[in-house]
This record gives sequence, C-alpha cells and structure tokens, in this order.
Amino acid sequence: MAVGGTAYFRDVAWEATYTIEATDDGDYWDSNISFPGGGGAQFPRITYYKNYGGETDCFVVGFQSLCGATTASVEDILSIQCQATGTYTYELFQNGGRVFSGTFFLKPTLPPGTWTSYNQNAFPGDPYNTLCYISDSSGDSHDCAPGGTEKNVSIATKGCALTAAAMVLSYFGIPIDPKALNDYLVGLDDGGYTSDGYVNWQGVLARAGQDNVRLGFEKTDPGTVSAADLRNRICRFGPQIVQVTNKKGGTHFVMVTGLNDAGTDFTIADPASGGNTSLRDTYGDFVSVREFEPTSQPDWDAVLSADAHSPVQLLLTDPLGRITGYDPVRGQDYSEIPSSAYDSSGLETLLDDGSGVQIDPLWKELDVRQAVDGDYTLAVTGTAAGTYRLNVRGYDRLHRHSSFVVSDVPIGQGEVHQYGIHFNSADMSAGTLPISGGFAGGGQRSDVNALLSYARPGDSRTSLPLGTTTYSLMIFYDVAIDAATFQAELNGVPVESLFHPVPGTNEVVTIALEPGRNVLKLLVTGSPGGRSGTDRDHLVFLVE
Repeated sequence: MAVGGTAYFRDVAWEATYTIEATDDGDYWDSNISFPGGGGAQFPRITYYKNYGGETDCFVVGFQSLCGATTASVEDILSIQCQATGTYTYELFQNGGRVFSGTFFLKPTLPPGTWTSYNQNAFPGDPYNTLCYISDSSGDSHDCAPGGTEKNVSIATKGCALTAAAMVLSYFGIPIDPKALNDYLVGLDDGGYTSDGYVNWQGVLARAGQDNVRLGFEKTDPGTVSAADLRNRICRFGPQIVQVTNKKGGTHFVMVTGLNDAGTDFTIADPASGGNTSLRDTYGDFVSVREFEPTSQPDWDAVLSADAHSPVQLLLTDPLGRITGYDPVRGQDYSEIPSSAYDSSGLETLLDDGSGVQIDPLWKELDVRQAVDGDYTLAVTGTAAGTYRLNVRGYDRLHRHSSFVVSDVPIGQGEVHQYGIHFNSADMSAGTLPISGGFAGGGQRSDVNALLSYARPGDSRTSLPLGTTTYSLMIFYDVAIDAATFQAELNGVPVESLFHPVPGTNEVVTIALEPGRNVLKLLVTGSPGGRSGTDRDHLVFLVE
C-alpha cells in the first residue's frame, strides 16, 4: 500500500493496494478516505464467506464475488484530478478495528520536472523572427533590410511568448528550445508570425503536430477568465500561457503551472528569468489566457483571424449576423461569435537595457476558433488619421491556410473600411484568402457588381474637406474580370495607367482631386458564374 507522499492535481487517480487474508466465516473489511476541509468517501465493504452460492472461500462485494482462496488483492481507487488541495487520510478496518491509516498531500500544481524551463535572456544573440530595429532608441522594428547592416531584434528582447510556447511544447513531450521554435516559425513563411512580428499560435500548433501531438487552442478576451477557470484548465489540460502587465506597464507572457499550497497565488515559469515564481507577487493579476489542451479529434479547428497595427479598431460579422470586436463609434464591445476573442491592448517591445517601449499605434488581434463556412464582413474603423496594416488568415480543418495582407492603407478618424471574406473550412489551401471590398459600387446585378469592389471608399459619394488634393482607393478585382476591358476616367480624362487590374488581386490607387465635384468612372467586363456582364461604377468625390 502506498503511504504518504505527494499527489498533484492533474493526477487522474489515487490508489491504495493491499492484500487481505480471511480466517473466520464473516470476516469483513471497510475502508474510507477523508477529504481536506471535511467530508470523505466510503469504499464498499468486503465480506468473507466459507460457503457462498454453492462455492467455497468467497470474498463478496455487493453482487460480485471472488471464490476459491482465503486471500485477495484489493485496490481502492479515488479520482483526484482537479480536487481540493490539502491532506487526504485513508483508513482500513478489519472486523471494525482499524488496521491501517495513511495520508497524502494533494498539491494544486503540475509535478516538477514535467516541463523544461527556458530563459529568453539566454538567447541575446539569436534573432527573433526576421525583425530589425528601426533605430536603437525607439524600440520599433520592421522586416530586416537586405545586406545585414541593421541590428536584429533578439529572442532576449522580444521572445517572451515564443519562450513560453517552447515550455508548453516541452510539457507535451516536444523537445524544442526558443531558438529552434523561432527557426521553425520563420520557415513557415507568413504562417509562423503575424504581420507585426508576434507569434502566430497556429504555427505553434503546427509544430506540435509534427510530433503527432494534436493541441487545441483558444485565445480569450481580457477579463473573461476567472482564477477558478484558469485553475480548472491547468488541472484538466496542463500548463497555460497568460498575458500579464510588467512593472513598466508593458505586455509580457508567462506559463502558469498551478497554484501555491495555500491557493492564494498562481505559480509560473517566467521566460524573463527562466525560474519559477508567483504570478501576483511578480506581475499582479493576469490579463488574458492563451488556452492549450490536448485533443484526439482528427481535424483541426477551422480558424479565421485578423490582426492590425494602426489607429483602427476591428469588428467582424459572421454569416449568421453575430459580431465580435469593438465599435468605437458606439463605444461598444461585442463577443457574440462563439469561440471568438478580440484584444486591442497592444504589445510592448523591450530594449537591450531592459526598458520597455509601448508600440504606438496599438496592435489589435481578432480570432474565431470554430469559424462557420460562408461570407464574413470585417469593418476597420479609424480612431485617428493615419495608415494601417491588416493581415487576415484562414485555416481549414487540415490546417492549411490562406492569407490577405495590406499595408499603408490611409484612414481618417471615424472612417470605416469594409472587407468581404469568404471562408471554407474544407479547403483554405489556395494561399491567397478570397477577399473583396465591402462596397461593390452599385448599379448592376450582384454578381456583375462584384467584379469591382472597394474597401475604400465605402459609398458612391464621398465628401472631403476643402484643401484635399488626393484620395487613395482600395480596389479589388474579381477573379472573373477580363483585364483587357478595364477602363478608368477621372473628370473626363483617361487614367487607366494608374490602375493595374489583375484578376483576383487588389491595390491602393491614389487619384488627384480638384476643388468641387470629382467623378471617377470605372468599367470592366467579366464572366461571373459563366454569364458575361459589365461592371460600371461612378464614384463621386466632393471637395468643399
């Protein structure tokens, strides 16, 4: 019989194993276990009969019997996964007299040694993603320019989420350090990192899949997961990654491994130190959770995600009319789409001296983890005048993905750009995400009208302040257009040379404006659905 020792709250069960020996007819054995804080469980009584049901030497439990011997091996099993922390006391009685008593302590944490701790500061010379600093002082970064003359962003300065992900993978039996994981994510092209250089969690899942480990994942909205919820996820599924705020007010990620014995604070493996410490004592409460769980389902989750870096907010409407994101005009948060999350809290870059620089404008991230098939609308609303970068990805159930990326799109405060996204959970392998402008221009039947569509402008009539001399359109060309038929005219003057109509592509085109009324006429012929038609759009820009 196992006596004493320590159990952990992700252990499935506790077991007492012992052998009983009968001497007299009617001998009996009782056993029980008492729980911390009161209460307990009684195991079934075992009774010995020399003769029972026509057989001899029988041990009987309820309606079950084991005959033919005067000794028997017994196992008392108790499910302890996610149960209360504290001391459990087990007692065994024979014929009413106690013959054994023992205890064990159930700790609310994962067993030590079940993951590998990594310190991101152990990788000061190892590049993070393919990012280089714009300057040594700003903390902002961009894709490294050819030539190798710029200073790489290192794992030590920006790799907290990457390092936490490597620790999670190690728990699930995947031996990979932050440098090797970074190399893998970079090798996924645009699939391993977001357009702003942050970890794309789908890439982490893909790395687990290489070792035949299937992990589910969900990103939660800030403030939607309680401490009890987080404890329950750890004891059921293993370590979780949480977003926290460091002492400089910036964003940091750590791996949570359980709680202290008193249950008053979470225990964490901190990428910033490589050690184990307490969450609240170090960072305060967590902001949001990156939830991982092992799964045996044969298919991956169908995922639709978007991230933006700019003075904008994102609002996604699914094919059933449900909404997730933030509407800055109404000042309203939405989370109606199941298994969706939106985070606009932004992220921080660390400098080599350890100081933090908050990225401005803030970074936004929107995820739908069980996306339904059909047409989505993504509204991008400006919160200030500037430009934005947008990256939208779709993953099918085989984890193949397509993406759409635009950069330097101008937007004004209160201006709304709309994108139409077609999602197919069975096949997103094309590479380029099927996407169109949310405004089709008007005037023809819907299929023909979609030959040319626009994220900007959002209406056939746009009013602009006096003094405006240019306007940038975000135009989408349907796959069914005949590019040779494209025509463009601005205020009666041909301007086809400004446009580059290629089926299935998009571009930003800047036109010159005069004071007063400006009319842009666009025309293209195509064969949507095998039916020929001509899309004629008249866009009016009033500068007054």
